[in-house]
Amino acid sequence: MKLNDYFRSRFNNPNLLEEPFAERPLTLSLNLQKELYQIQEDSDELNMAYFEKVYQKSLTLFEDLFQENDRLYLIVRVRKERHSPPAKSTEIFERFLKNNKNRYALEFEKKDVCDEEEVIYQYARLLPSRQAIRYKQLLQAICNQDFPELYPRFKSRQMYYPEIFS
Repeated sequence: MKLNDYFRSRFNNPNLLEEPFAERPLTLSLNLQKELYQIQEDSDELNMAYFEKVYQKSLTLFEDLFQENDRLYLIVRVRKERHSPPAKSTEIFERFLKNNKNRYALEFEKKDVCDEEEVIYQYARLLPSRQAIRYKQLLQAICNQDFPELYPRFKSRQMYYPEIFS
């Protein structure tokens, strides 16, 4: 089933590219760590205790939401300046999928963002189970994206870091 068909049948046809995902119905924004801050107090050093708690909470949430044999979509959105070269977000699929032999299984959509000089490139792929993805490393890369010294992380070839949904 294609991504748009899936959303049409399950969620009354929302278009992921029309509005910010966090503003859609049935979405939830979570603060993964309230007690600690990313930077140590009175220092410029990263607070690794903060990151360990965020990693663990994101992993627990993911594993609670997706059972081992659940099929899931991996959706990657990349924003770029309108006149820049097209986004190459297959890096995420190449790095974090365990078996990425069929690169042509990616669904692609492009949208101009109204009132802005941006374009959104969206890639999606239906995965047979959560075991098809290196989700622990992917979750860590998502948590690390604003901190270049942490690994794993995404390469920052894009104007913005990728938005990743599942």
